[in-house]
Amino acid sequence: MTSAAVRLRGSAAGRQGIGRRGRLVLRNLAALGLCIPFVYPFYFLIISALKTSQNYANNRLGLPHPVVFSQFNSAWRSASLGQALLNSAIAAGIGAVVTVVLSAPAADWCARSKSRTKSVVLGTVACMWMIPTIIWVIPMFVELSRAHLTDNLLVLGFIYGVTNTPLGVYLLYAYLADAVSPDIREAAIVAGAKPRHVFIRICLPIAVPVLSTIAALAFVWAWGDVLIAAVLLQSQSKWTVTLAATSFVSRYGISIQQEAAAAIISMLPMIVIFAIGQRGIIKGLTVGSGR
Repeated sequence: MTSAAVRLRGSAAGRQGIGRRGRLVLRNLAALGLCIPFVYPFYFLIISALKTSQNYANNRLGLPHPVVFSQFNSAWRSASLGQALLNSAIAAGIGAVVTVVLSAPAADWCARSKSRTKSVVLGTVACMWMIPTIIWVIPMFVELSRAHLTDNLLVLGFIYGVTNTPLGVYLLYAYLADAVSPDIREAAIVAGAKPRHVFIRICLPIAVPVLSTIAALAFVWAWGDVLIAAVLLQSQSKWTVTLAATSFVSRYGISIQQEAAAAIISMLPMIVIFAIGQRGIIKGLTVGSGR
C-alpha cells in the first residue's frame, strides 16, 4: 500500500508538472502572438532598408540578399538628415527642459496645498491633457503667425514643453505627495525654512529620479512628433528628423528602401535613450510605489 501510494503521488506530481509546463508554453505563445503586430513593422523597415531595389521587388518580405547600406547613405544625403537630427535635438531638448521647469514647482504646490484650488488645478490640467492636439494646433498656429513666431525651433521646443507639462505635473505630484509628508514640511517651516527652501533643498534632491524620467519621456515624445512640427515649421532647413523622414517620399518620389532607411535613422536616438536609461526610467516611474 505504501509503495502504491508513493507511485500515485509521483504520478499526480508528474501530471501537475506537465500541466504547469503546458500552461507556461501557452502563455509564452500568447505573448509571442501579441508581440508580432508590434515587431513586424520594425522587421519590415530593417529588411527593406538593407535590400537593393531588385531584391525588394522580387521578395518584399524575405531576408535581404545581398545586404547593402547604400539606401542609408542616399537617404542621409537626399533628406539632409544630419541637419534634421540637430534640429530635433534642439527642439526636443528645449521641450524637456521646459517640461521639468514648469512641472516641478506646480507639482510641489499641489503636493503641499490643502485648499480646494488644488483639485481645480489638477482637474484643469487633466482636461487640458485629454484635448486632442489637432483641436488646438491650428488656432495656436494662427496666433503664432500673427506674432511672427512660426518657423522657429525655440518656439517649437517651448510648445513641446508646455504640451508635456501636464504629464510631468501628475508624475511628480504623485511622488512628492507620498515622499515628502506634511510633517517634514511643517518641521522645516518651524526650523525657519520657507516653502521655496523646502522645495529647493528637500523636494528637488529626492525627486531627481522622477525628474529624469519626466525629461526623458518629454524628450522622446517631442522627438517623435510630426503634427506640431509640420504645422509650425515651413523652411526645409528647420525641419525635424521625423518631419524630414515623413515627407521624404513626397519630395523624392516613391522609394520604400530610402524611406525605411530614413525612418530607422530617425528612431535610433530614441532607441539609444531607452537602451541606456531604461532602468532609470522604470525606477522613476515606480519610485515610491512600495511605500
